[in-house]
Amino acid sequence: EDKTVDVIGLAAEALKPISDEGTIVQQGWYDESLKRLHVTLWKLRDTEDAHSDDECEIEAASIQVNIWSRSDQQTLVKRIKRLMKQIRGSLSMRCDF
Repeated sequence: EDKTVDVIGLAAEALKPISDEGTIVQQGWYDESLKRLHVTLWKLRDTEDAHSDDECEIEAASIQVNIWSRSDQQTLVKRIKRLMKQIRGSLSMRCDF
């Protein structure tokens, strides 16, 4: 049974308030064809921590969140950080601009 957490799905769900307001949130990288503000999510790695009896008890994942814009988006950065902290589990996040 595959118990791997869908970290991109969790992140996209956490950022749903932003996408509901019209900002595109998608897995992948910069999409030149959009020519407007968009947020991309990219999984960097998965790790398994806290093993006991050869079973993984904690799954951790790192994702990269990129904000693509032609203007300063510090307010959006702060909002994304708040929303991402609401994800249950052990996730780490890095925002690049």
